[in-house]
Amino acid sequence: MEENRKSPTKILVAIIILMAFSLLAVEYKNSVEIKKLKADKAVLKAEILNKDNQLKSERAKVENQNHYLAEKSSISYTIETVAAVPELTKYRYRRHYKSQHKSWKRQPSVSRGGARSVNVEPIIREVGAAYWPDPAQLDALVWICSHECTTPGVVNPRGFYGLFQLHSPPAWMVLGDAASETKAGCEYIRRRYGNPLAAKAWWVSHRWY
Repeated sequence: MEENRKSPTKILVAIIILMAFSLLAVEYKNSVEIKKLKADKAVLKAEILNKDNQLKSERAKVENQNHYLAEKSSISYTIETVAAVPELTKYRYRRHYKSQHKSWKRQPSVSRGGARSVNVEPIIREVGAAYWPDPAQLDALVWICSHECTTPGVVNPRGFYGLFQLHSPPAWMVLGDAASETKAGCEYIRRRYGNPLAAKAWWVSHRWY
């Protein structure tokens, strides 16, 4: 009788143990899946963050490039505006004149040569073409020379030298040589006005350049 009573108890204990193991297995499986989901979520989050950082980096590069292009365009526009409308630089050049006036009083160390009559237009066009091939620019260069001096080697009593009547010609300029004087004039115009058309426009407005 006692063995018959123990049998259902054993069976019940076994069932309870099996159920407990089943619950533990399900819980373990669920915990593994949850861990896997968390790991996948972390990987996905890292990928999204990486993509976001890449997009921010690309956006920053584009913004920097746009800023550079805008700045370059602004500088180009300023240069073109100054060249097209020389009056805008009036105050700047007046200040430049005052700051350089004392040095202009000193005699430049140019190679001296006597004044001589020569057809300077072909020489001016040939030398000027190395700076500005445009015929309109060369016409303006000849025009400036015709309104300054047409004889190489001339020194104005006030201290202006050569075909383009420069205040302070470079030391390499050979006074009396039309090609050398034209090159010095081109360097002066390029440095100060950018091109002969801008220099001519300034000359027309102010009667000097």
